[in-house]
Amino acid sequence: MKEQIQSRLGELQREYELGRARLRELERQQRNLEDQLLRISGAIQVLEEVLAHSSGSQGNGHGAEPASALAEAG
Repeated sequence: MKEQIQSRLGELQREYELGRARLRELERQQRNLEDQLLRISGAIQVLEEVLAHSSGSQGNGHGAEPASALAEAG
């Protein structure tokens, strides 16, 4: 009986550690995805601002921002 309990305890401990390792991996993936979404959101905002600036300045002879300004913003 004692051997069965020890065996089951060992199994549960291994399962627990596997579960904790998986949780850490999922948390790492979540952080990476959040970072990626933040970068994409920033790029969207920059492009929307460039587009709005370009639309608002077409009538006065000024074009969109120069490529160097876009590179600095990105």
